[in-house]
Amino acid sequence: MLDYFNNTSEANMEGWIRYAGSEIAGAYIQYPPPAPASIPSYGIYHPDAFPRIFANSTEYLEWYGSAGSHHLYDPNNITVGIILPSKLGKTQIEYTLENAIIRELESRGCNVIPATYDMFSSDRQYFVDVNGTVLVDVIVSLKGFYMNYFNQAAGVAKLQSFNVPVIKAIGDYYQSPDEYNNSTHGLSTSSLYYQVVQPEIDGCIEYIWVGGRVKNAQGQYYYEPLPQHVEWLCNRTIRWAHLHRMSNAQKKVVIMYYNHEGGKNNIGASYLDTAKSISLVLQRMRAEGYDLGNGTLPNGTELIDLFIESRNVGTWAPGELQKLVQSGYVELIPKDEYMQWYNTLPADVRADVEAKWGPPPGDVMVYGDSIVIPRLKFGNIVVMPQPMRAKASDEKLLYHSKEIPPTHQYLAAYFWISRDMGADAIVHFGTHGTQEWLPGSEVSLHRYDYPSIMVDDIPVVYPYIMDNVGEGTQAKRRGNAVIIDHLTPPIVTGDLYGELLELNDKIEAYEKATDSSLKQSYRDAILDLYESLHLDEDLNVSKAELELMNDTQFTSFLDNELTDYIDEIRWGYMPYGLHVFGVPPEGSELVSMVKSMLGKPFIDHIVAVIPHTNGTQREWESISHEYAERMLEHVLLNGTNVTYAQMEVLGLVNATISDDLNTSLVYASRLNQTRGRSTSSCVPSMRNT
Repeated sequence: MLDYFNNTSEANMEGWIRYAGSEIAGAYIQYPPPAPASIPSYGIYHPDAFPRIFANSTEYLEWYGSAGSHHLYDPNNITVGIILPSKLGKTQIEYTLENAIIRELESRGCNVIPATYDMFSSDRQYFVDVNGTVLVDVIVSLKGFYMNYFNQAAGVAKLQSFNVPVIKAIGDYYQSPDEYNNSTHGLSTSSLYYQVVQPEIDGCIEYIWVGGRVKNAQGQYYYEPLPQHVEWLCNRTIRWAHLHRMSNAQKKVVIMYYNHEGGKNNIGASYLDTAKSISLVLQRMRAEGYDLGNGTLPNGTELIDLFIESRNVGTWAPGELQKLVQSGYVELIPKDEYMQWYNTLPADVRADVEAKWGPPPGDVMVYGDSIVIPRLKFGNIVVMPQPMRAKASDEKLLYHSKEIPPTHQYLAAYFWISRDMGADAIVHFGTHGTQEWLPGSEVSLHRYDYPSIMVDDIPVVYPYIMDNVGEGTQAKRRGNAVIIDHLTPPIVTGDLYGELLELNDKIEAYEKATDSSLKQSYRDAILDLYESLHLDEDLNVSKAELELMNDTQFTSFLDNELTDYIDEIRWGYMPYGLHVFGVPPEGSELVSMVKSMLGKPFIDHIVAVIPHTNGTQREWESISHEYAERMLEHVLLNGTNVTYAQMEVLGLVNATISDDLNTSLVYASRLNQTRGRSTSSCVPSMRNT
C-alpha cells in the first residue's frame, strides 16, 4: 500500500483503493501493480521518502514527524534547510552528494528540509510554515548562480526573509574528488563565477567544496562526495546554527586584533582606531546580554594600555616575555598539551611545520616548556593579539606569504581558542590579519590547508574597511569569514602646507609681479623650492632645465605642469585620522566627507555659474571649493534649505546645484545611519533570534 501512496498519481490512487478492497475487504476486484512515480521538477526531497516528493513544508513535516525508519523530526533540534542544486532528479544516484550531506546532518540529530530553488521565484512554502514562520536555523545551498537568476534582488529579499546564515556548499562540475585533492587552486577556475562570485553577491558564505562530478561504470554522471569535507561542512553548519539558538550569555567569543612584528608600536588595523572600537563593541555586547564579568569595562585609552601589557613579544626580548607571563595576561600551553592537539594534524602538515620551525614547541614565545598565548579576559569574551606570523625579524616579510607555514605558537593560539576555551565565534578585528594569507588553495580550501586548520569549525566575523575590496575578498573566501564593512575615516582635501604652500604663494606672486627684478627674485625662490621639494622626480624636469627656459617657457611650465601638480595635491582627497566603529563623521569632517562624495562635478557646477569677469580658471576653481564648503555647512550643519544656502553663498539659485545639495542630504543621512551600526552589525552576526 505504501508503494501506491508514495508514488502519487491518479492511477495509483485508484489501484490503492482496488488493492484495499481486494486484500483487506476480500472483495473480488482486480488491481494493477503500483506504477512508477511521475517525479515533479520541484518540491521537497528526502531519500527515505523518494520517489515521493512533497509540495510544501506541511506535507513534508507530516511525513517527517511520523514514526518510521527515517529520522524523526524534532522541532527542538536544529533544522537545516538545504537548497538543492537543480531540478529534481529521477533516480537516486543523482542525489548521491545531497544524500551524503543529509545523512551526516541527521546522524548528528539535525532535522533537514532539502528543497528546490523555485521558492525564490514563487510563493512555495518550503522553509516556512503556513503562517510564514521560518522553520530553519541555517541554510546550506548547493545551488550555483544567483538564487533567482532573472531577478537577483527578489532572490536576496527571500533570503533576507529567512534571516539565517546561508552556507555555500560546492559540487564541482569540472573536477572529481581526486582531481580536487591534487589541485593547488582548489575549486576549478571554470566554476568560480557561478559557484562563488554570484552566490557571494547574494550573501552566501564559506564556499566549502564537498563533491565532484564523476562517471560510474554504466556511464552515468553523478557528484561523488568528499567525506572529510562533507563532515567539515556539517560541523560548520551546526556551529552557525548553535549561534542562532544560544543565548548571548552562553556565547564565548574571541576578539582578535593585529599586533604584527610584536612590540608596542604595531597594534592596530588599517584606518581603524582599534582600541576605541573594541571598547565600543564590548559595551554593546554587555548591553545585549553577553557575559563580560562584573568589572568595569576599559575605555579606549585604558584598553590600549592593556594591549601593550598583553602584546606579542619577539625572541629578541626574553625579559619582556617574562614580564608578560608575570602580568597574568596569558595562557601557558604546556608542550604535552600542545602535542595532543598538534598530533591530530596530518603527518604531511606536521612535517611542513617542523621543516621550517623545528620540533614543538619551537622558539617563538616559548617560556620554559610552555607556549605563551597573550590574552585579556572579560567573562566569556577574550581579547587577544593575532599570533605573530614568524619571528619578529621575519614578520613583515611573511605578512602576505602563502608559502611559509605558521609557527607552533600560531597553531597553539588557534588550538587553544577551539579546543580549550571552546569559543563559539572568532572576530578578526580590522583590516587585516594573516590567517587568510596562510599557505593553501586559492578558493574552496582543503580541510587541512592552514587557514582552514586555524578556524576549524568556528564561525568567523570580520569587520573590514569598505574600500579594500580585493583583500576583503581574500578574507571572505580564504578566511571563512562573514565580512562586516566599516567606514573609512573622513575624507578631506589634502590642502597645502610648509614649502608647498610657500611655493604656491611664490608662483602667484611671480605671475602678478610687473617689476623685472622682483619677478626674477620670485623665479629664483621658485627654483630653490622646486629643488628642495624634489619635484624633478615627479615632473621629470630638472632645475637646470628650468633655469635654461626663457620667460615664456617658464611661465607656461608654471601655468600647466607645476600648478596642475600643486592643485592635484591641494584639492586631492585623503583619509583624515582613524575611524571609530559606529561613529560617523560630524561637523567639518562630515562636510569634507560629503564634499568628497559629490566629487569634482559639484565644483564644476559652481565654477559654471560664478562670474568670470576677473581672475583665472585656477582662481575660479579655488573659490568654488570654498563656496562648496560654505553651502554644505549651511545645508548639513545648520539645516538651511538648499535654495537659501545658494542665495546666501552664491547670490543665485541653480537647478543642478540644488540637485547636488539635495544629494548631499541623502549622503549625510546614510552616513549617519552607520551610527552604532558597525557594533550592532558585528554583534548580531552572532545573534540569537
